[in-house]
Amino acid sequence: MDTVTKPEKENAKPKPLDRDRLMSTSRKAVAEAALEALNQVQARPANEQMLGIATVFAVYCHRFMVDPQEMHSVGLKVLRAEAHDFKTNLQIDVLRDFAGIVAPKPFSQLI
Repeated sequence: MDTVTKPEKENAKPKPLDRDRLMSTSRKAVAEAALEALNQVQARPANEQMLGIATVFAVYCHRFMVDPQEMHSVGLKVLRAEAHDFKTNLQIDVLRDFAGIVAPKPFSQLI
């Protein structure tokens, strides 16, 4: 079992995130982080995966002082295909596939 390292002193206290930076993070970077997290728990039974990820989500929301419902909505928005998405994003496609979300074809494939 891997051990969790104690955060450095500067990271020890909860602090709010920079909302501008949070909302402008690239979808690719978000998807890569999500895939890293999923990769770490996939060997566990589904119930442990679900509750483990839910607990980590709650910890992160508390630590960074964000509203869990808002972050859930933002996460769903990241997965949703938007009209302006002209190119495919492999990482997002992998996450959609894992969740069983059928995404519409990118605009470039429709013409």
